[in-house]
Parts: sequence; structure tokens; C-alpha cells
Amino acid sequence: MAWFINYYECPRCGQTWCDEWSAMCDDDCPKCGMRHISPYQSDDGTPDPIDILRDLAETFRRINGTAENLSAEDKLALLREHEDGVFAALQGADDE
Repeated sequence: MAWFINYYECPRCGQTWCDEWSAMCDDDCPKCGMRHISPYQSDDGTPDPIDILRDLAETFRRINGTAENLSAEDKLALLREHEDGVFAALQGADDE
């Protein structure tokens, strides 16, 4: 599975950031909240299994701690966002 490091710059406030993801996808500005900003550059990246599992754990904690009003299906959908990354990380660990 492909992995990308996406680089962004907010056209509203000028904030720059990068994010690793399994797609070259739009992101929201962490500073001003402007939505749907496309990356100006994307590089190939290799997922770090620890980072993938940390993201999964943080998502799980966030879902259980702040999303009591979500249905079980909605909670599962949020966790599934990380499914590809977890399996890619595990595959990479098996290859070593």
C-alpha cells in the first residue's frame, strides 16, 4: 500500500504543516480551521508502525472519551479510517 507525506499551506492564514496518510488528500488548517486544502506537494513515505498504532490508540481514546453520543457503527467507521495504515505497518514488520 502506498503512503504519502502531504505538505500544506493555508491560503487564509499562511500556516504550513505536513501530514502522513495513505492518500494525497485534502486537509483542514490546524490554525484557522479553513477546510479542504489540497497538498502543494506529496512525497512517498514509509509508515512507521509505532506512529500508526499511536494514531489508532489516540483515535480510539477520542472516540470513547468524547463521542458517547455516536452509535457503535459510527465509532467503527472512525476506527476503520486507520485500518489500511495498521495493516500496512504490520505487513512492513513481517517483511523485516
